[in-house]
Amino acid sequence: MDKATTIKGKRYLILIVSIAGLITSLHFLVFMNYSPLVVLEELYYVPLFLGALWFGLKGALLTYVIVSLLYLPFFFGGWTTSPLGVADKVLHLFFSGIFALSAGFFVDREKKRRQQLEREQYLATIGQVATTIVHDLKNPLISILGFARRIREGKGNIDTAAEAITDSAQNMQRIVHDESACESYQ
Repeated sequence: MDKATTIKGKRYLILIVSIAGLITSLHFLVFMNYSPLVVLEELYYVPLFLGALWFGLKGALLTYVIVSLLYLPFFFGGWTTSPLGVADKVLHLFFSGIFALSAGFFVDREKKRRQQLEREQYLATIGQVATTIVHDLKNPLISILGFARRIREGKGNIDTAAEAITDSAQNMQRIVHDESACESYQ
């Protein structure tokens, strides 16, 4: 990875942790006295989604761990001691984990699909270039073989045949040189 990508990744990670920290702060500061914390619990899906989107499965899992650690004070806090409240918190942790795994998996799968598509396009381009080169070399090669056969059989003028063979070989050399020059620009 180059330095710019590493810096960009660190910035994304800082942004994700900052969003999760902001949500936790809102939990503590704003809605501590209110019973329905569902809105803020659902906001934890934002950093989970961003972690999966920017870093794939590993990023989603790391973000899930960070978000879960930030959510633990609310899990063990004394706001709700009823079995329904505890079940709500456990289900929130469970479903946010499932979401993180699923989102990370799908992002990684899409990245692999795109890489495979790029690889296939690259190989198709190489195939087209090879076909073009073979086609372009075919005509001079036929001339060389034809005039060489005439020389072997003793037919025709040897000087004319040798000149045609030389011209065809130079034509082939030019084709190869032109293709090499084009390839060096890619």
